[in-house]
Amino acid sequence: MHENKDKILENFKSVQDVRDFWDNHSSADYWDEMEDADMELSPGLKSRLELKKIYNFSRSKTFSEQWIPG
Repeated sequence: MHENKDKILENFKSVQDVRDFWDNHSSADYWDEMEDADMELSPGLKSRLELKKIYNFSRSKTFSEQWIPG
């Protein structure tokens, strides 16, 4: 973590200000200042994310190949 990190602005003036800040800073340096957020996803987006997760898992190695040393 950087000791001289910039303070996260409480109220960014624009979305571009937010983008610029995070383009130049690592979220790892601010992890202790972040709060959990709850989000609701639309049913369509939720199902697309589930399909992508299944697709990516099926393309990966099997469970035993991933976690049991050969």
